[in-house]
Amino acid sequence: MTAEYTATPPEEDLDLERRTFRRLGLRLFPLLVLTLFVNFMDRANLGVVASPMSDDLGLSGSAFGLAAGLFYLGYLLCEVPSNVALNKFGARIWIARIMITWGLLTICLMFVSGPVSLNILRFLLGAAEAGLFPGIILYLTYWCPGRLFARAYSTFQVAVPVGLALTSLITSAILLMHDVLGLAGWRWVFLIEGLPAVLLGILVFLVLPNGPKDAKWLRPDEREYLLRHAQAARSGDTHRRGALAEVMRSKLTWIYAVLYFCMIIGFWTITYWLPTVVQEHFEVSAVSSGLISAVPWAFTAVAMVAVGISSTRTNDVRWHMIGCLVVGGLALLGSTLVDSPILALVLLCLAAGGTQAASPLFWARTSTVFAGALAAVAIAFVNSLGNVSGLVGPYVLGLLSDLTGDTRLGLVVMSIFILVAALLTSVIVRAPATPGKEQ
Repeated sequence: MTAEYTATPPEEDLDLERRTFRRLGLRLFPLLVLTLFVNFMDRANLGVVASPMSDDLGLSGSAFGLAAGLFYLGYLLCEVPSNVALNKFGARIWIARIMITWGLLTICLMFVSGPVSLNILRFLLGAAEAGLFPGIILYLTYWCPGRLFARAYSTFQVAVPVGLALTSLITSAILLMHDVLGLAGWRWVFLIEGLPAVLLGILVFLVLPNGPKDAKWLRPDEREYLLRHAQAARSGDTHRRGALAEVMRSKLTWIYAVLYFCMIIGFWTITYWLPTVVQEHFEVSAVSSGLISAVPWAFTAVAMVAVGISSTRTNDVRWHMIGCLVVGGLALLGSTLVDSPILALVLLCLAAGGTQAASPLFWARTSTVFAGALAAVAIAFVNSLGNVSGLVGPYVLGLLSDLTGDTRLGLVVMSIFILVAALLTSVIVRAPATPGKEQ
């Protein structure tokens, strides 16, 4: 099935479209990319500090996995209301609110004294961050014609692996501040990496436009073009009552949510446990494992760009998604079967790159399925249910690690989920693009 967003109506003014998109690339996208970069830095730093923090607080593998995963419980409970609030109050106010509160809570993590305080703050951090990722996906529909959404989203999404790679490097460097002013290195991590979110939130409040109407840097013809052709323009009723009930009644919504769960459970598990897995294979310190952990994420950034270009040129979503997920699942499985640290690292690169490169294709497709109020609610609903995997994956791997003494069995379980996602992809791409009309 050909994705709708790639079609180009003959009447379009392509010169105007290209000029407008270039302007968005200069004036809007860099701020969004920086926002996501800081967001994933504050999510993923817990994995880099896992070893020294667990030693200080007396955390078992399952206790650490639970703390990592409780973020997604708060995320799940608050994500749909948060996306509805963004639609109501505007992106500028709501995204700024999200960033400032998550930054302050990240700083508070430096004061945790045991599992209870860590779990409470991780839950609150998830509640604070809820709505940012699907909110920005929704926000992009205000600016991007459907056929250009995948290109814009891929550019935006590259911030995830780049952020994870730089997080590994930056956090490892901050860990070297151990005992400065009497503080453990992992406490310095939360203080130093929480501040950028607060500062960036203030910047977002000052400069981010709510939509094309508020963008003074657009020319009149560019503004009119976006108002007529952006995906969000397909529906004039962006606050329709009963949107959540309509989304929940759609079988298509649940298929998307299950697929997304299976697709990213391995990603979140790798995100939080990669430094520990690296320590097992290379037998190095926490700082060294953090540095080595940057390699798979750097590879992932390159893979995402390459897959995005290939998918656009071939006008194919289905086989690119299937290929990425099969490679990711088999590579993760293979990493548990080899003894060579270098070969294991190569396979982890393929696992991270394959699973994450499928994500822009998934969301490009999802953004074409729902419109208006359904976009605000459905994107948040699918994302929040899918991100339950962030609670399940790290905890299950931690529990199995406690039982077996290493991470291998847990990684095998995660690889199976990714391969199931590859099977489901054929269903999701062939499904009709109108909720409520499933075959």
